[in-house]
Amino acid sequence: MVVQSVTIRHPGGRRDRICRPEGGSAVPRLTAREISRIETTYTSDLGTFAWAWVVRADGEVQYRLSHVDGRRERNPWQSVCRLTTAERRVIDSDQGRATDLLIRLARERGHFPVDNRR
Repeated sequence: MVVQSVTIRHPGGRRDRICRPEGGSAVPRLTAREISRIETTYTSDLGTFAWAWVVRADGEVQYRLSHVDGRRERNPWQSVCRLTTAERRVIDSDQGRATDLLIRLARERGHFPVDNRR
């Protein structure tokens, strides 16, 4: 059985869980240096794996494996891309666009978060 989900954290602590994984896990809150953060989860016979995806204030988009079977992992951040100044201005003014960007980039890299926000 395979279960996938995404958790979106907004400034101020509001959280949207788009699809509930079995035995879900906590996601760290946004730091002042992060514009948006999502978590994708993949469950298979091998275990449950969770990845954290972030857009940082400097325009860097990164991800890392954050949990394996509910245990926190401290893996290094992997850079996906760096946004241009114009792109940063657009997502700075619209939190939803930053989240949409993370969901799109996650899908392009084989992660399939479910987007039921609309």
